[in-house]
Amino acid sequence: MEEEDGPPPPPPPHGKNPRSAGGGLPDGNYDIFIIPPHSSGSGFVYLPSMQPHRNSFLLGVASTLLLLGIWRLVEPPLKQAWKGLMTNGASGGVMVVACIAVGIGAWAIGKTQ
Repeated sequence: MEEEDGPPPPPPPHGKNPRSAGGGLPDGNYDIFIIPPHSSGSGFVYLPSMQPHRNSFLLGVASTLLLLGIWRLVEPPLKQAWKGLMTNGASGGVMVVACIAVGIGAWAIGKTQ
């Protein structure tokens, strides 16, 4: 580790804070925050509004309910297949290979999107 070339810089002056909360901008809500260029490459960062849109929320609820319904349909056969895998070792290898194949297929589909 290299040694530094002298004492550290002095602390900032105490007393009145040189930074103001207003920043010279008019009142209002802003989704664009100005960042000094030395801290960020382009000088500003755009942050989208964090308030969820009603359609997005309703679609999330609908997709969750749909996935729960699909899981209710798929769960009994999966449990039966798992129980068969645990009791019958001969067909277990086929089931393991099938699970691995489905996993690789799902991964490949995910990579293409």
